[in-house]
Parts: sequence; C-alpha cells; structure tokens
Amino acid sequence: APKLPALELADYCYFYMFQGCTQLNSVSDLPATELSLGCYAYMFHACNSIKVSPKLYAKVLKDMCYSGMFQGCTSMVEITCLAEDISAPSCLSHWVNNITTKGTFYKSPNMTSLPIGVNGIPESWTVQDYAG
Repeated sequence: APKLPALELADYCYFYMFQGCTQLNSVSDLPATELSLGCYAYMFHACNSIKVSPKLYAKVLKDMCYSGMFQGCTSMVEITCLAEDISAPSCLSHWVNNITTKGTFYKSPNMTSLPIGVNGIPESWTVQDYAG
C-alpha cells in the first residue's frame, strides 16, 4: 500500500479505500492526529492478508472514524491504537468484527475505557500498553 502521510483529514477521507484488497499484506502507519467524520471507516474491510495494523496515532476519535476499519481482516494478529478519547458516536463500531481470535492489542497507557468485543479490543486478545 502507498504511504498515506496526511496529518489532517477531510470528512470521509480514505473511506473504503482498500476494501477487499485480499493481496494487501503490509500497510504503512496512519500518522494523522486530527481526524474527521468517517475518515478511515471500512478502509481495510475484508483485507484478509493483513497481519499487523498500521499504527493509529490519533488521540481523539471522531464520529464513525474507525467504523468497520479492520472488519473481516481474518489474518490480523496485531493492532496498535493510541486513542485516548473514544466518546464520539460509532467511532469504533464493528471495527474488529470477524478477525482472528488471538493477537496482541497495543493501546495508549492513558486509555482505561476501551470495551472488549467488536467495538473495542478483540475478545481473547492480549492487551499491552504501547511503549513506542
């Protein structure tokens, strides 16, 4: 996948960008710290060859920004999400639905409220603070 260096995103930027790219197995980090409505929604939906997520640097999530982002990524075994504020509606809606049952989730040491399940940390995954 190409590098996506944007630090500020418009509404629905990258929406469904790589959906269904089954040969995509490596992705660059997503360094944006300012997100917008739906900006990464379904970006990697059904990209079932990706094993390691891009690092997601945004601290404050916006409405629907990560919705369905990794849904159907059946090879995913590592996710790094540095969000600290997930109060926006549907920001993590089904973002890890239908992924592997074992993996490691790296989170911000300041994040204490991520739910377990398809709208948060995948069930049965190991959780570790990101050390950078």
